[in-house]
Amino acid sequence: MKTLLFVRVACLTGALAAASLSSADILYDGNKAKALGRRAEIVDGTIHWTYCNGTKEDFKKPPYRVEEGENCRLEPSIFGIAKDVDHFVVSDVERFKKFLPDANAKEGDTVAFTVNKSNTTVSIGYKQNSATIRY
Repeated sequence: MKTLLFVRVACLTGALAAASLSSADILYDGNKAKALGRRAEIVDGTIHWTYCNGTKEDFKKPPYRVEEGENCRLEPSIFGIAKDVDHFVVSDVERFKKFLPDANAKEGDTVAFTVNKSNTTVSIGYKQNSATIRY
């Protein structure tokens, strides 16, 4: 049986004076992030999930937790990654480990990062560890 967790993610967008609050969730399967989405509702033990692209899916009775973070903007910084000339590196180890918890990456380590718009996934890789996260 798979264990699914949620992490509520919130972000301020726009200029400080005109900032608006937007939010999304991260769907976890065990300790690995599997999807980014918006405003998951839990009704009678069923999670009604909406991916960032608007697609909906239901998940039955997972244990979940909620914490603040970023939203559906698909920028490398959301995943603890930064662009460094012609490759990507870990810029925030704590945030990076939310997506690849078993990776022993350190700040500055080179990682793979790809956004695939045709199948609405983000792929992150470090050595033998990888994750594909649907949005």
